[in-house]
Amino acid sequence: MLAGTIRRIVLTSIAQTGAFTPIFSPKILEETHRAIPRTYKNSAFSEAEKTQRADRAVSELCSAFPDALVTPENTAMGIELPDQDDVHVVQTAVKARAGFIVTENLRDFPPKMLAAFEICPINTDHFAELSLSAVDHKYKSTLRARLTQEFECEFADQADMIERLRKVGLKKLADLLM
Repeated sequence: MLAGTIRRIVLTSIAQTGAFTPIFSPKILEETHRAIPRTYKNSAFSEAEKTQRADRAVSELCSAFPDALVTPENTAMGIELPDQDDVHVVQTAVKARAGFIVTENLRDFPPKMLAAFEICPINTDHFAELSLSAVDHKYKSTLRARLTQEFECEFADQADMIERLRKVGLKKLADLLM
């Protein structure tokens, strides 16, 4: 979830409004670092530039949210997931007492498997909508301004940004920001 630039910027920007507190573990950051270069597979960036972007993204996450790093217990906890390599994500959420796991891979986090831990898997668009519905209008304006600033090099204007959010599947967020 943190690998995609737009989703990462959207979530970190919402978190910076105070709507929620992000959490991640060393392993989540490691996986993010490995995944970011793959998101640029069709770009003209060299491998070194892709790695630099990953370095910068992980560094920015750590500096923006210094209290977000959680080291989970390495116990099995009886967690059975379709992809057992994702157990560490649930362990991190349990340790931090998180209510949600934000992911685009919902099939890897079946709600029935997470119910015992009172954790709900949710995609970025739904989570952004839920987070923003809990804050007042001034935070939406702050988020709109922050996203415009973050994406100033990528989009011509706010309308272009809204259209891009829609194209990457963040339709509810785009509607909220209009």
